This record gives sequence, structure tokens and C-alpha cells, in this order.
Amino acid sequence: MSQVKDLIGRAFGRLIVTSRHPKSTNAGRALWVCTCACGNTTVVSGNKLLRQSTISCGCHAIEKTRQVHTTHGHSVGYKASPTYSTWSAMMRRCYAANTKSFVWYGKRGIDVCKEWHDFTNFLKDMGEKPNGMSIERIDNNRGYSQANCRWATPAEQSTNRGNNVNLTHDGKTQCIAAWSKELGIHRETIRGRLRRQWPIEKVLATVVMLCFACCSYGDPVADQIDECRTKGKECHISLPPGNVIAERPWVFDFLNVRLESAGAWTQIQWVLPENAPFCISTVGCEHLSMARVQLTAAKDRVPQVVWLAGRTPHVGDDYAQTVGKWDVRNCWFTGPARKSVVYFVGIECETVTGCWFTNNFKPSSTEPGYALYLSDNDDLHVSGEYEHNGAYVTSASHLYTTCNLGTYAWSISALYQAFALGIGSGVHDLRWQGGSTASGPAMTAVVHIRGTGNYNLWFDGVDFEAKNSTYVIQVDAYTQSLWLTGGLVQSREAGVRLNANATGKIEPGRVITPKLLSGSGKWN
Repeated sequence: MSQVKDLIGRAFGRLIVTSRHPKSTNAGRALWVCTCACGNTTVVSGNKLLRQSTISCGCHAIEKTRQVHTTHGHSVGYKASPTYSTWSAMMRRCYAANTKSFVWYGKRGIDVCKEWHDFTNFLKDMGEKPNGMSIERIDNNRGYSQANCRWATPAEQSTNRGNNVNLTHDGKTQCIAAWSKELGIHRETIRGRLRRQWPIEKVLATVVMLCFACCSYGDPVADQIDECRTKGKECHISLPPGNVIAERPWVFDFLNVRLESAGAWTQIQWVLPENAPFCISTVGCEHLSMARVQLTAAKDRVPQVVWLAGRTPHVGDDYAQTVGKWDVRNCWFTGPARKSVVYFVGIECETVTGCWFTNNFKPSSTEPGYALYLSDNDDLHVSGEYEHNGAYVTSASHLYTTCNLGTYAWSISALYQAFALGIGSGVHDLRWQGGSTASGPAMTAVVHIRGTGNYNLWFDGVDFEAKNSTYVIQVDAYTQSLWLTGGLVQSREAGVRLNANATGKIEPGRVITPKLLSGSGKWN
């Protein structure tokens, strides 16, 4: 028997012999354990290694076969590369009539240049597809070619659609979506302005100044408010002096609103369907400035509310409160209104000064017809004059009023007693300072405290010249810390009628009434 050559450590092609295998071939030839360059281990007979008939574990033959059948390597097996998938989809939408997108491409005459019918040329011109990008035609009316294509992000693609409307302003051209993002104006607002054929500088204005002395619209404000509904931006409205007829409710749901007369005074009269919910609403407006404006409703078209602020009437506590700064000065709110001329609900930090609140609607048990209704308010400062049916307050905190309550109340049912100021439940820190009041005929009390949970109600230096009223103050529920100090107390029967216990102090400046206290309640 011939001696077996030691092949350990020798290299044969991709194989390196590491050891002799304990077995042999059927012909008695030695077998050797080899490690391939790809990392696999294989067993090969010595004569095959010496003849170079085996030079790998089999990986070399696989690679040779793949090279023969592969053109570019982007569509191996059932998995195509992102670049190849893009090229394939491009070809289908331009030439495959059964493809859904064919109507927008091939049918429109969009084609692929002859060179790009070969994927290798497409890959050479465009390179690998970057992550998060897709192919875009720069000119949507031309086909696919190197000169007209680029890789683009989805945001860039959206601004280059065939149905986009491009606007040019100050030398810059962008689609509506791009202008909307840059300026913070809602895209529907921009489209609405374009429909009304506004000039481009006004279409893209973030602060809209509306001067209606030079405009000719059916309702000079309502139509424009619809187009100016831009959250987070300001809306300034300058009304012409004189009279303005409004045929639609006005809804100011902007972040900031300024409504003022361009002259000494503007009177706005709403001609709405009878029993309309409101004439003007500022629900959702956080910062309001208004001056020298009279808001009124037509006498034959009685709305529920003339001015609605804060939250919607008949609401649950799930409505968000309005926060921020309100400043309303020298305005006149007048009815008739079935529920209230002014309806403040859920207001924080508001100042209303030098205003008149008048409601000439004759109330009933279901339609109280208040001049001013305040509910769930915090830190509200009101000064002015309430006329016809007075004001009603409930669930208020830190309410300050310095005003003249010139009240001429109608005779109403027992459910809604006649009063200048009605106080419901949960009113904290109400302070009425200075001013005077005069009651109408058959008035039960100037101030009627009807609900529970009220404390720190202070009437300081108020002249209650209520000779036609039975009482100045009537207390129907336990009230903590009721203060009546300074000022004149004048009524027909008694200054304070106690139907329930109360705490506090009564030190009027002057008393013109048969007695200061009456009723079955006690003053602790």
C-alpha cells in the first residue's frame, strides 16, 4: 500500500485542509476535513483536492450560476429592491391599461423615455432609491426621463400635484398647502378667499382688517367671518359709523377678536328668524376687545339671546371654559330677547365697563327675559346699567359690579320673582359697590337671593331707592357673610326680608322703611 500524503494546512481553491477524516472512500482513498472561505465545513477526498476538481463547499458553483442568470441583481427571486419596484410601477402605470392608475398616466400621454425601458439605464441615471422618497416628475405634463425626474419626499410630492393651485406672492410661488403651513392660515380659509376673488395680498393676510364702509355684501360681516375663521390668528373688524343690518348670526370663534366702530358709534340690528338661538356668539373666543357698538334685535324677530359668550346655553360641565382677557367698553346690548340679552357662561377674567343692558321682552315662567345672565363665571368685572328685568347670577366667583341698576321690571309669575339682581346658587365674593337703583311697579325685591351655597355678598355704598319695591333684599336660602353697609335703604315694607338664616352685618347709611328686618329667618 502506498503512503498517504499529508494535506493538512494546504489550500485548494477556497478550501483549507484542517484534519484527516477517520473514514475513507469505498476505494480506500483518504478523506479530508476542509474549511471553506464562506465559513462552511466539508469533507473531500484527497484525489479531488489534488486534481482541483473540488475547490469549494459548493458556494462557488452557486455564484457562477447566479451570475449567468442575473442582469443587475435588483430582482432576485421573489424579492425586488425598492429601486426596481419603483421602476416596475412606473412602467405599469404608463403602459399597462389594466392598471388603476393608467388613466392618470398612460391615457394622458405620460410615457417613459426609450432609454429607461431598460432598468440598467434607469439605475445608472437615478441611482438607488433613497429611504422615504419616491420618484417625482418635475413637470406633471411631461413624461419620465432623467431631465424631468428626481427623488422627492412625500411633502415635496404633495406640493407638486397636477390639481394643485399655485399662488405667487412677493416673488414666491407655492401651493395652497405650503402657504397654509408657512402662514398658519387654514387651507379652507385660503380657498374661500380665492372663491370670493380677493386680491392675493389679502388672501394670504394673517391679520384681516375688514372695513365695511367700502364693501357691498348682503350681510357685511357674517360672510367675511366665515372666511376669517383662522384659529390662532387675529381678526380685526372695523364697522362703519351709522346703521348696519345683519341677516345672519355672527359667530366669532377666533383666538383674538377686535370689533369696534370706525366712528363715534355703530348700531347693528339683526333681522333673524323668530326664536333664533342668538344674534352674536363669541363661544371659543379667548381674547375679545369691543367698543362703541350697539347690538340689538328686531322687535318682531325675538331671539333667545342677543350676545352669547363663553359656553353654549343649556350646557353640561363638559364644555371647556373660555379663558383669557376680555375688554368690552361703551357698548349697548338691547333686546327683545326671550332668555337674556347678554348670556355670560364660563367666562374668566372679563371686564365689561360703561355698558347698557336692556331687555324689553315681557317674561314668562319659561322665558325669563333677563337683561344680563351670568353663570359659572370667575373674576368678572361688570359696570354699566341693567334695564328691564335686571340681571341673574349663579355659580359665579369674584364678581365685581359698579353700576346703576335702572330697573323697570314687568310683573312676572311667582316662579320668576320680580328683581333687579337675582342670585342663584354657588355665588362667591360678589361685590356691588356704589351706584343707585330704582325699582319698577310691583317689584318684590331689588336683590333676590334664591339659592344655597352663597357667601361674601357685599353691597357697599349702594343707594337702594326702591320705594315701589316690597324689600331691598330678600333672602330665601341660608347665606353666609351678607354685607349691607352704607348707602340708602328705601322700600315699602322692610329693608331685608329673611326667609332663612343668614350671617353678616347690616349698617346702612340711611333707612327710609317701616323696619330694617322682617321674616321668620334669623340674623346670626
